[in-house]
Amino acid sequence: MRGWNEIRNRISDSIREMKHAAPKGSGRRLSYMKRYFLKMLLLIIILVGVLVFMMTRFSKSVVGDEIISLHRSILNQTIRQPAETIRSLKESLEKITENTRVIDWIVGGEGDTEEIDAYIRDEIYGNYKKGNKFRIYIYDLDELRYASDSPELPEEEAREALKQAALLEQKNPKDNRYLGGPLQSGQEQGLYRHSFYLTQPIKDLLSGSVRGYALMQFSEVVLYDSYSDMIEKDRDYCIVDAEGIVLSGKNKNHIGLPYQKNDIVIQNREALGSGYGISKAFPDNVYFYENISGTEWFLLENADIHHLFAPIDRMTFFSFLLLAVFAVCFLPVTAVSLRVILKPIDAIKNKMDMVARGELQARIEEAEKGKGELSEIADSFNYMVGKLESQVDEIGVMERKKHLLQLDFLQTQINPHFIYNTLSSIRFYVEMGKNEAAEKMLIDFSKILRKTLSSSEKMISLREERETLLYYIDLQKARYRDRFEVEFDMPENTLSCIVPDFILQPIVENAIFYSLQKKQVCHIVIRSYLDPDVHLTESNFQTRPRTLCISVKDDGIGMDEDKLSTVLDKGMNMNKVGLRNVNERLKLNFGEEYGIRILSEEGVGTEVILSMPVNMRGKNLDENTDSGR
Repeated sequence: MRGWNEIRNRISDSIREMKHAAPKGSGRRLSYMKRYFLKMLLLIIILVGVLVFMMTRFSKSVVGDEIISLHRSILNQTIRQPAETIRSLKESLEKITENTRVIDWIVGGEGDTEEIDAYIRDEIYGNYKKGNKFRIYIYDLDELRYASDSPELPEEEAREALKQAALLEQKNPKDNRYLGGPLQSGQEQGLYRHSFYLTQPIKDLLSGSVRGYALMQFSEVVLYDSYSDMIEKDRDYCIVDAEGIVLSGKNKNHIGLPYQKNDIVIQNREALGSGYGISKAFPDNVYFYENISGTEWFLLENADIHHLFAPIDRMTFFSFLLLAVFAVCFLPVTAVSLRVILKPIDAIKNKMDMVARGELQARIEEAEKGKGELSEIADSFNYMVGKLESQVDEIGVMERKKHLLQLDFLQTQINPHFIYNTLSSIRFYVEMGKNEAAEKMLIDFSKILRKTLSSSEKMISLREERETLLYYIDLQKARYRDRFEVEFDMPENTLSCIVPDFILQPIVENAIFYSLQKKQVCHIVIRSYLDPDVHLTESNFQTRPRTLCISVKDDGIGMDEDKLSTVLDKGMNMNKVGLRNVNERLKLNFGEEYGIRILSEEGVGTEVILSMPVNMRGKNLDENTDSGR
């Protein structure tokens, strides 16, 4: 019954350990399955949220390209109006410079100034009805000859414009109209506060030589009116030069200054192309620019990115709103599912608690099983517990048989030669009349036999094992006299440790047997110590904390590497059976990482080290102790 009770207690303890390994909490704490279902629901919501977010990002990426293409197309259409306005102004200026009356008036002084003035004012009035507001100034090679309006253009500005026109005439006589500006007048507050100018040479029809210049000053409003209807709350338009200086825009105070909303960069200025970009200073804005045909100016559009992606943002908002509605609606479904699934699981858990308390007759009733896989699990549990109940008795019987077999096997380890030689020595002492020595040998021998043959304890203290070993050593000393000496180095903190019984005698017997093959006195040292770092790299030992080590070291004949590698092999040599038996018992009781390690050098001696975990009456040694070295 003792073996049955041991197995039953071990099973119960194991189940309790698994149960108690779970974190403790109040009775109202959610169970693992409920927390698992809620986590899964939360995970689904998060995954859908991430999916919506990724789809939004992807949509913005795809739609963003389409928006860029759309805005560049819109800008390309918008640019035609200011380009058409400038082209119309150039045509009006060309009509004036190529008019024969104007040419004769400049070249030969022929013609009436009033007649020239009437012609030019007709041209100005005709353009004014189309929205083109400008003034005309005519210069000969020396001075101003005509001004359609006052105040007149400042002379320094006029001379600079004429100079640029002369240089342009030299470079490209065919395209000799010069466009410049902007001009900012402090004297005017109306249309011409900000203005631009066009210049074109007046040539002699016969010689083709330049005899004067016509200068057109047109208002910035002319350009602004050509694109102002495109300006919206989140979208701004203006005209800039290649350096990003504002030439025309809604805010007239910004004209002549760098564009305020973006540190814009016009790419490929020389190519006078188009492009777009996002400002580092204003990352929420994107700008587009397109060259105005026939000029070195650019129409610039600045748009708010959030405004461009507003439809996608609204779609994202509604997606997350639907996700929230889904989560709220799915919670009741989850609650119902939890009740249907968790009721059978709770039944299984309660029955497992009963089994943990040793009630192996516990079974799950039919009404508690649930359906589907849960019912199969319940049936498997009932089968497992029934099987476990029947196997506990079988294991108890097997344990008792195993114990008896171990005792039988240990009894066979008493070397018949040792028994024969011991009895012969006792007989020799009796014949010699040394009855006291013979009596002592018989007492020691009987104690060894009693301990080996009648002990029912599988695990004893190291102190008890040492006492049995002392009887054996005394018996061998009586036989071999002073041929060997034994020294013990076993600190008190190791003697209380629990070890398998009869594990030192086979080791010491081997030490005496091989050491006596030398003619000199043999020295055997038996040590025990606690070593937290012991390990055997050439065997299957591993580093283990709180390890008890017992060393039996002699200065006998030793072994070479070939013999050392076969010591623990399964052979029939009786001297090796003892070592192999001890090694297998240690592994059987404590695991493969424990056992025997043998260190030997031929002609020097041998050290056998036994390694096992520290136990004191079945309880691990928790406090730190000295190693005992």
